[in-house]
Amino acid sequence: MKSELDLLIELLEAEKKSLELLIQEDIKEHEYLNVHHYGQALIKVNSRLYMLNCFKDPFYERENRLERMQNFYSTGEDIYLKAFWEEQLVVEKEEIRQLRKQSNTYFNDTQNIDDALFDLRDGRFAKLRLNFSHRGEPFYLDFKMEAGQILNIYTKASNLVDGDDPDDLESSQLHLFVNLGFKADIEADLLIYKWVMHGVKDVIAIKTMLSRIIYDIGYWSEEKQATLACFV
Repeated sequence: MKSELDLLIELLEAEKKSLELLIQEDIKEHEYLNVHHYGQALIKVNSRLYMLNCFKDPFYERENRLERMQNFYSTGEDIYLKAFWEEQLVVEKEEIRQLRKQSNTYFNDTQNIDDALFDLRDGRFAKLRLNFSHRGEPFYLDFKMEAGQILNIYTKASNLVDGDDPDDLESSQLHLFVNLGFKADIEADLLIYKWVMHGVKDVIAIKTMLSRIIYDIGYWSEEKQATLACFV
């Protein structure tokens, strides 16, 4: 049985093909205003598809980048440069293959996160904080409810970006949080993820998102430990 995520991706893929067909037909008919509107809609669909595929597959973005690199360098005239990049692509594809094999290992799912989030929803706590030990530097996500049983998951954007060092690894990972559904609030210096908890019976979606942050984006210590703190 297909998951809701797979069905949504299929629906968007069908919408993408339909828009592309409409654009091709209107180009032939010189209906350029329609081409513009359909093009704008296609940009939005592609953006949503990219985000959902990144959420579904931790290696999607990396493989997508490799494909673009391969297409670019395959048309190059410098045979030595072309050979160099072809070799690099083979190495990186093999690395992804090995990582994909490792990601299929058994995951021991406990109820700690479930219990804490439902207690938060029911008002037993005012706030939760999940702390990660990330390359020796602290990183955390805060969880807090707002009206309408909406769960806010947030952290300071400045915790992820070193403005003085554009080559810093954390800077390059900021967009990975956006791919998971976080929204950037620049004025408040926050990355925020909102999720409606009204009537939900499980928090699998949240736990999946957290596992992506821990295991795929890489916010862990060598022991892959995290601690959960509750604030009354």
